[in-house]
Amino acid sequence: MFGYFSSFGKWALPLLQQQQQQHNTNVRKPTFIVIDEMIMRIYTFISFTVMHCSELIYIRSKPSCFFNIAISNFILPSSLMMGHIQQPRAIILAMHKIYPLLIEGISKLDYRNDPHIGKVLNDVIIKWAPLLKITTNSKVVAKPFIICVNLKNTEVVSLVFSKLAKAFIALQNRKASPHASLILTVFEEVMNVVEDDDNLGRFNNSCD
Repeated sequence: MFGYFSSFGKWALPLLQQQQQQHNTNVRKPTFIVIDEMIMRIYTFISFTVMHCSELIYIRSKPSCFFNIAISNFILPSSLMMGHIQQPRAIILAMHKIYPLLIEGISKLDYRNDPHIGKVLNDVIIKWAPLLKITTNSKVVAKPFIICVNLKNTEVVSLVFSKLAKAFIALQNRKASPHASLILTVFEEVMNVVEDDDNLGRFNNSCD
């Protein structure tokens, strides 16, 4: 099992590089369809591994552990961290699917006392949120955030929505975020679902 984790980067990274080539050339080939499917499987695998095995795959101060390899190469690549918001669509679709799983899995680690884990959790929440607008259908866009409301750890629910509000709704230097409208729409959809489920009290507590 751990041998599989250690060799993950050797077989998964070339697929990621091919997918990036597809994104850069903007030319569709039959082989790229297969690559897109593999990208979804890779990201799904990462999310389930982080969700269920985060304490096994993360070794503090070891960049080569599976957790750090997966995060730095797939979840928070340098292009995203440098502000290049144009990510390949296949990756955005994958992140839209696994966003709540990643947040729940990372939050099982000591994000309060481990600065690295705290930063990873913050960056996953903030860096990816504006990119998850995969359609004009607001209900579909809001789906990963709606799933976040139902996380077992209410402290993490509060953390997610407070970070989103602070980063995108609160004024920064008296200016609104260019993503404020999107996040407000997401909040509205979340509120509608929470009200329908008669869980309004839980949602209000999560946004304090």
